[in-house]
Amino acid sequence: MYRLYHYPLCPFSRTTRLVMTEKSLSFTLTSENFWEKREAFIKMNKSGSVPFLIKKASEEEINDGKNHLLLSGINAIVEYLDEKHENNPIYSGTAEDKAEIRRIVDWVNVKFYNEVVSYILNEKVIIFFKNKDIPDTSILHIAVQNLFVHIDYFGYLLSKRGWIASNKISIADLTLAAHISVLDYLGMINWAKMSSGNKETFREWYRIMKSRPSFRSILQDSVAGFAASNSYRDLDF
Repeated sequence: MYRLYHYPLCPFSRTTRLVMTEKSLSFTLTSENFWEKREAFIKMNKSGSVPFLIKKASEEEINDGKNHLLLSGINAIVEYLDEKHENNPIYSGTAEDKAEIRRIVDWVNVKFYNEVVSYILNEKVIIFFKNKDIPDTSILHIAVQNLFVHIDYFGYLLSKRGWIASNKISIADLTLAAHISVLDYLGMINWAKMSSGNKETFREWYRIMKSRPSFRSILQDSVAGFAASNSYRDLDF
């Protein structure tokens, strides 16, 4: 049995949940406000970050000298899960295919996160819980401008492939959908502006991702103090 420490609006936590659900794994969720740096959590997880995955060793494994598995870091977690549980692989194809999947994952988790998601998450959520401050609208404006540049690029890729990194769904799609779902929850995406070209292609892709069974629990998420946007649970947004 797995236990996943997560934060509902953390895109990396959401990616892990999507992967585990796509692979039909049983797991227990424990919400962790990672910015509080809770002593008991830091003692267990030196990185202090989420997601943090625990797999308890069975009695037989303990007798064989094995310990509980403790994993932090999104790449370590999802690659472990994919190797450990071979059903519904999230990295597939040729070496070149897998390299492109990893390139897109890196783009989303680093470039897209740093230029868009982290700004919005910090201004809309983290600052509120830390200091009860109001968001800096100038920062949010820049993040939204960056968002549409990225979405246009993602739409271009989708128009050439069908899925974001190849001709079949992969960890790249799950990763991007997790990040987009956070922005959608916070009402930061004006879907009405995505009615043509690459942006419309992107919107159709997200509608498909949002309709997958693995997304059901994500769409039920609720965060105290932050109501989900009107589009968040709407599959025909």
